[in-house]
Amino acid sequence: MATKIRRTVFVGLGGTGMTSLLHTKKMFIETYGEVPPMVAFLGIDTDGGVYDKELDSTKGKISLSPAEQFPIKVNVDPKPVYKNNSDAFDWFPEENLQFLRSMTLGAGQLRTNGRFAITYNENNVKNKIQQVFDQVLSAQGLGGKYEPLSSAVEIHVVFSVCGGTGCGTFLNIAYLIKELCQPGWKVNGYAVLPDVFRAMRQGAPMEKVKANAYGAICDLDYMMHLDMGQNAMPIKYFNRTYETNEAPFNVVYFIDNKNKQSDSFNNVDDLAEMIGISLITSTGELSIATKSISDNVEKVIIAGNMNVENKRAWAVGMGMCEISFKGDLLKEIYIYKAIQRLINEMRNSCEDANAIADNWIDTVAIRENQGKDQLIDYIASKNPKVTFSTIETPENAKIDYDIYLNNLALPKSSEIDKKISAKKIEVLGGLDELVKKIINEQCGVETINNVINAIQKEIELCDGEMRAELELFKNQETQIQAALDGHVEELKTIMGKMFKSGKDATQQIIIDATNQMATNKREQLRRETAIIFYNWLRNELYNKSQVISNIKQSLDAVYKRCGDAVVECQNKIRNNSSIFRINLDSEYVTKVKCEDGEVVFNDFVKSLSGNKIYDFKERDSIAIQDVLYQYAKTIIPTNHFSKMSVNDALIKIKNDNPELFDNILNDVIRKSEPLLRYDYKGYVPQSPAEEEFYVGVENARNSVLKNNDMLKNKIQGTAQIDFSSVGIKDRIVVFRQIGVFPAYAIQSISDCELEYNQKRDNTNFHWGKNIEIQMDRVEYSLMPKTKEDDSIELWVKGFIFGLIKNENGKYYYKSEVDGDILFGNWVELKEYRDDSFVMFKSRKSTIRKEFNQYIDNFEKTRGSEDLSLLLNRVRQSYWENYSQINIDRAKLKEKGYEGIAELMRKELRYISTEL
Repeated sequence: MATKIRRTVFVGLGGTGMTSLLHTKKMFIETYGEVPPMVAFLGIDTDGGVYDKELDSTKGKISLSPAEQFPIKVNVDPKPVYKNNSDAFDWFPEENLQFLRSMTLGAGQLRTNGRFAITYNENNVKNKIQQVFDQVLSAQGLGGKYEPLSSAVEIHVVFSVCGGTGCGTFLNIAYLIKELCQPGWKVNGYAVLPDVFRAMRQGAPMEKVKANAYGAICDLDYMMHLDMGQNAMPIKYFNRTYETNEAPFNVVYFIDNKNKQSDSFNNVDDLAEMIGISLITSTGELSIATKSISDNVEKVIIAGNMNVENKRAWAVGMGMCEISFKGDLLKEIYIYKAIQRLINEMRNSCEDANAIADNWIDTVAIRENQGKDQLIDYIASKNPKVTFSTIETPENAKIDYDIYLNNLALPKSSEIDKKISAKKIEVLGGLDELVKKIINEQCGVETINNVINAIQKEIELCDGEMRAELELFKNQETQIQAALDGHVEELKTIMGKMFKSGKDATQQIIIDATNQMATNKREQLRRETAIIFYNWLRNELYNKSQVISNIKQSLDAVYKRCGDAVVECQNKIRNNSSIFRINLDSEYVTKVKCEDGEVVFNDFVKSLSGNKIYDFKERDSIAIQDVLYQYAKTIIPTNHFSKMSVNDALIKIKNDNPELFDNILNDVIRKSEPLLRYDYKGYVPQSPAEEEFYVGVENARNSVLKNNDMLKNKIQGTAQIDFSSVGIKDRIVVFRQIGVFPAYAIQSISDCELEYNQKRDNTNFHWGKNIEIQMDRVEYSLMPKTKEDDSIELWVKGFIFGLIKNENGKYYYKSEVDGDILFGNWVELKEYRDDSFVMFKSRKSTIRKEFNQYIDNFEKTRGSEDLSLLLNRVRQSYWENYSQINIDRAKLKEKGYEGIAELMRKELRYISTEL
């Protein structure tokens, strides 16, 4: 049976992403012995060097090949590139230009450096991604070894949100991939959070990791909230601008270095290994039909049941544990022994071949012994339809009976041929049906061989009886002919006499003799035809016996090879550990047996297609062995298969050492704890985040972890557990996810925000200044909005009460705190109204107090009546007399003025509904 694999592309960004890819590749090679052809890896980094890290495995050294790597270094001085292509890089923040340096040294912990590199190399990266997609789409199943789970491709992008390369390129890469995706494809992200890097190393190299993480999560959160109805987000490249209002990922998993039990992992390689184990599960059958685990998460995201206020829930946490029993060679031993048992089931004889043969001969009605005339009665009736009754020329009666015998007594040869052809079709079809039926039954190969021999013997008996009877009828014909000739002469003599005494009696004798001769000739014809038919059937039976003999010889060859393979595996067997793995390896070489009842022959036959075992005639012994091997892999033994299956190894531990088994279950829960803590920070979600276990076992029906809810009873709370049959016998994979929740709820993000605020004056930690401006324009906040923002109110009142002005093409606001008394306390904003509003909002915490105090003083000194009159005039002529807008209404319809137009709509809406 072909192994089902999802068409999958794994993309690793930066060092973290590429290390995760390396662990994923190792998992594939240790699981399947190779990387299946519908799976591909692509590592992208900015340092320009070759990623030559290797991992040890049971299959040797594992590394990423040059074809699986793609550097996006900038080989020239980036500063002139920036200056000469300023439009393409208008997103690059001015404050980060000081950090722009040669990309051959990497991105230097600067996100915008990473984005600069991907922008510079866009075409090459896009072409490489397309090449990888083409590779995966064109991949075949290696002669039936693998079977694609679906036609769609699933892409998994692994990166950290901490440095320059992965953190700076993940959005570009996601959207480049989205551009090339076909309908139904999925793009999932795996983002490593910064604490593991701080745990590994302190000091300058890790100075920006948390601030980068906060900027990246804000950018990603903003992009994950994009909808079709919103203005598109522009992404600048060298020669084009790509606009999108689509989220970059279908699902994003976050990986921290701590779980809710505060277990801490202080090396990114450990997290990369966990990600690697997780990623390999995404390619197999660890969920229903052709859907992946992330499909369930995506449904929840789309439903929005776990949103908090205006914040969409899309972040997911994950954990992983593997229970391993590396019994590959033990498995091989069992398979070969199971094949030998299957062959014995076919080669033994356990049916009465003679009874089957007798029944078949009677069924197709060709028996000519035991007092039956089935075949000759089918060929022709014993007596002719028309009897000889009148002699027209008594002077020479031979003329009359010759005419009768030659024209009326015997059936036409064409009729006989037609009947025999029909009988051959019937018998040959019946023989094929018999062979196919018997050979596909227990003991079938030997039984059908014996049945064919028995049929041959019966045919010899029938043929012998036909030949003996034919000889008898030939002798009778001679006697009848002699008598007939004598009576014809006697009648001729009578007819020559005057008196015809005895004429009638002699004529009657001739008539009776002629009818007797007709019957005799028909009997001979029936037996001659039957003999010809039996000769044909002998040949067909011989051909069938040769087919069965060839199948038997092939099975004998397979049997011997399997015996040799068992010895080879036994000679090879000798005697791997990780934070996320529980190993159960042991030595069971001499105990591996295929016991009675473990091989169900009828199940084997059901697993075959077409004519099943009969189709072995068209295959050599190697192909037959492969068929038997593929079935034997699916057998789920109940006893000694425990010597090679992780499930049965667990059963043995459970029976022999219940305390150890209980400890293993506790370890599964502890090791699989999602590496992500979350806190709703006082907000109440519509529905709380859900925790779910996806347990991949060989066969969910007999899993010791599922039976009697062994694992489920160990799980606290309302977590769901879903067992799936993945067909892998040497390991159990426990994938655990928690989600979905808004990004602000990631617990460690508070520390990231603190460092972000401390360092943002000198460095821009966002993907670019354009996204920061756009987020400001829509008043984006990572936190939920529980009440209407008062920015528009303060802005409008500033114009009304003369606290904001537009002078010489620039906007200013008045503030004793922010301003300089030398210049009337006027603080300069920006040239454009919407840009000025963005800056105004960022300072409103101090502005609010001063503006409100001024308005209160206005009412106290001027009175409520003057205030009411002022507000009434504002309602009537805000645009003309108070807004100080220096752009015609018509101009606001043009491209480039969308932000100002939207801001004016908000101002007018406030005037009409709130003022």
